[in-house]
Amino acid sequence: MKNILIIFLFLVSNAFSIDFEVKLKIFQEEAIIGEPIYACIEVEYKGEGKEIIAKGRDGFRVVFVMKDIEGKYPKGKEQESLSWLPYNNFEEINKGWKIEKCEDLLGKYIIDKEGRYNIYGYIVSKGPYYEKGSNPNDVKQKEAWEGYIESEKNEITIRIPDGIDKEAYKEFNCGKGCMPLYGEEGRKLLEKYPTSTYAGWVLFSPGTDLEWASGKDLIDDILKPVSERKRWGTFVDEDKGKGYKKSKDYYIKPADEEAREYLEFSEKFLSANPNHINAGIIYARQSLAYMVLGKWEDAYKSGKLSLEKEWPLWIYSHYPPELEKQRKILKEALDEMVKRGFVKDKK
Repeated sequence: MKNILIIFLFLVSNAFSIDFEVKLKIFQEEAIIGEPIYACIEVEYKGEGKEIIAKGRDGFRVVFVMKDIEGKYPKGKEQESLSWLPYNNFEEINKGWKIEKCEDLLGKYIIDKEGRYNIYGYIVSKGPYYEKGSNPNDVKQKEAWEGYIESEKNEITIRIPDGIDKEAYKEFNCGKGCMPLYGEEGRKLLEKYPTSTYAGWVLFSPGTDLEWASGKDLIDDILKPVSERKRWGTFVDEDKGKGYKKSKDYYIKPADEEAREYLEFSEKFLSANPNHINAGIIYARQSLAYMVLGKWEDAYKSGKLSLEKEWPLWIYSHYPPELEKQRKILKEALDEMVKRGFVKDKK
């Protein structure tokens, strides 16, 4: 994986505050057309005094922008903040307050041409602001932070896909830089072009969080009869003649079958793309699939490879601390394998 590029945003002064610091994190220096482009912004309040920020109508927003090297938007311009409410919600913040937002810019812009693009972000809060009175129509103006802080620009190069990526794009692109990286079409892409760059995004989508309390709980659960496990199958729309059990309107695809399929594709992909931007999380899901099948040595090996790599921050953009929690559970599970004698002591 390429190094994360971190860019500090300018500090600006206004009537209310001079102490916001923002970091823009860019995860790719280059990408191919149709490949997601992720960026994250972390905003921290470093002032000594309290500050008030307004949310909702004309309030505090974090916005990502992508333009070509000539300053033109790939598609339109960023949306304004819209709210039907006639009032704002307010939050009082203190030193150390942080928020983090991640976004796939491919979901915002049409990027179907190669070239160099600039990515930057900004925080903005316009005002005026209004607080709610005793009834929804009773509002009065209230002061809160107002300002606009723009980041430095960071450049990314978008390339035309070549080789197997070119073949995959030619067959599966849905127009205007779009690729089907999810659902049934994504699966078809994975089946036909398992070593393409795009396949890494399809493999990134399925799977499950490590939703156990600890690594010990994970191993305990895996050792239970299948029907008693926390996760023993996946709901699918049809059984494709395989005789899956049915639950109301859905069929249940067994966890062991799901695991074997994931391993079939992930092994092919990682052998060709060990340093793909999503490799860390794919190795983690591969490790879990091996656990489901009782292949402990393979599970341990994939788990170690996963922990040696960086996990994509945007997986848990709604709650970044969850990322470290997930890594901790995986590490504990690997230690538990050694402790129980499932694998030889690797230390």
